[in-house]
Amino acid sequence: MKTYTIFLLILLVSFFCNGAVLAQSAIWSLNEPTFTATTESVGGATDIAPTVLMSFYKGNYEEAKQQAVKSGKSLVVEVYSTGNGSASHRMETEVYNNPIVQTLYSQKFVVVRINIDATLDDANQNFLAEHPVNFVPSYFYFNTEGAYAGMANGFQNTDKFLQLAKKYASNDDK
Repeated sequence: MKTYTIFLLILLVSFFCNGAVLAQSAIWSLNEPTFTATTESVGGATDIAPTVLMSFYKGNYEEAKQQAVKSGKSLVVEVYSTGNGSASHRMETEVYNNPIVQTLYSQKFVVVRINIDATLDDANQNFLAEHPVNFVPSYFYFNTEGAYAGMANGFQNTDKFLQLAKKYASNDDK
């Protein structure tokens, strides 16, 4: 039943979303060599939908911050865990694959991830020392100048995640 529900949701989103939005997102990812699209599969449902299509900056927090300032975008730092049953995993399977989320976040933000389960470089260790995390995932938002703007933690459904983007995007045309 869950697989059928996911399929219907994807079908509805595909039907109501303009194909140009998807194409724009795909082209944007190709034109920005420092970004990548992660496509992990949903456990047992690889034929239905990829888990993550969100574009993430490849690099550490300091590099992402410099890229955000340079590009005039706000910055989002996601601190996450790779645990399969975690809220981070739910974000990957339920939110990041939404075309509207992908488009809005790629247009307004540089998004970098810090995996707390991995070995961290100095920049990411310093970030975590300055911004303690008690719950994963945690989302830290910074304005276009790199100043802290706010945070959220835990699973955010699609609507809440889009509201966060609208709240913290510093671009003139929110």
